[in-house]
Amino acid sequence: MADNEEQETAYAVQFIDGGEETKESKWIHRAGKAKVRYPNGDVFEGTYNENGIRHGNGIYTWNTKNIDAYADTEEPPLMQYKGSYQFGSKHGSGVFRYPNGSSYRGQFMWDKKHGVGSYTYPNGDVYSGKWKGDKRHGKGVYVVKETSSQLVGTWSNGTLTQGRWVMEDGTVFDGAFEGSTPSGKGTFTFENASVVVGEYKKNENDDDDVGASHSWTTKSTEETEIGLTFSGEKDTEAVSVASVRNITISSISADGSIVLQNSGEEIANVNGLRVDVFVKKGEDADVLASFQFKDDIDLLAKQSLRLLFGKHASNPPRSDSEATEEEDSENVPDASASTLDLIWSNADLLQNEELLRVEVGWSTLYGDRVWLARKTADGKDEHKFITAAETDEASKNEENSEDAEGEAKEDAASD
Repeated sequence: MADNEEQETAYAVQFIDGGEETKESKWIHRAGKAKVRYPNGDVFEGTYNENGIRHGNGIYTWNTKNIDAYADTEEPPLMQYKGSYQFGSKHGSGVFRYPNGSSYRGQFMWDKKHGVGSYTYPNGDVYSGKWKGDKRHGKGVYVVKETSSQLVGTWSNGTLTQGRWVMEDGTVFDGAFEGSTPSGKGTFTFENASVVVGEYKKNENDDDDVGASHSWTTKSTEETEIGLTFSGEKDTEAVSVASVRNITISSISADGSIVLQNSGEEIANVNGLRVDVFVKKGEDADVLASFQFKDDIDLLAKQSLRLLFGKHASNPPRSDSEATEEEDSENVPDASASTLDLIWSNADLLQNEELLRVEVGWSTLYGDRVWLARKTADGKDEHKFITAAETDEASKNEENSEDAEGEAKEDAASD
């Protein structure tokens, strides 16, 4: 297709950069911004360098009637790339809309998805995270729309290899994966905090083809000290103050979304943070529900993360980044504009409840809550911004505090 061609065929060129030559010609004879119509019906509007190669920002729209699968379609679907080019290749940040209804928003390297990006599949599934050579690779989150389950963890060559499978009812499997399917040793943790330890083994009568079935075997208490246990203690994750100090709550919706944003200039990792929803109980405020991040999820500078529940979990609304992209056809979207989505629950958490505020923070070893950001139902914000110098000191104090708490617990246990 013409997207990968140089000036091998005559085509209609019109410079639109306000230069002296704005009449239509048959080739690109100088650097500048031009609109090019190729013989096959494709159209590119953007910047060319002095060699007549796409270089800079641009929008390439394919004539999908030339694709066999859509040749007889009355209204051919949109296939378009809007983003950055370098020396003729998609390179940098951009948005690619595919004719099958899928779309990718994020970073590219030499025509391949590479870096950080979010891919929406035709069936509504969404993967947000790292990419390498057109494949999911690195830290990422895959949300399955049909079941509202999530695969969170480390991906390699397109499949999940280590992480967790979070189900709609709150059940979580932690362990190894093979071909994005649980494989090997792992644990199931249920909403009541009970834990089952076991192992997924490939059935002996299956061959090595993809899709082979696995059976779960629960280990007895003789094989493991954990076995089937119950723990009333909540999981706590170590929180890096330096990493989360600029996390803010940009918006909340009773219909089912809490939007967090990294308002800083550095990458933020939300692992260990928790989100609490406060509702009115009599004359007091009470925590109705809490969500804790238990995986490494990086947010780029100015990037947002939507925690979805209720109506928005099953039918996510357009994100601000998508709306901005549609309104602004000139500017190329940045990868940091890509919004990450996480499904919290399909349940309508705020049904028959009066929302008071949402807080983001973390818990100490004793379970005491440290708040970082607050937003009330009427939009009032509070935040504990910490300078870089104070962050270093806060981190030291936090480490010393945790050490002291640990020693106090040991002393209490010995008494």
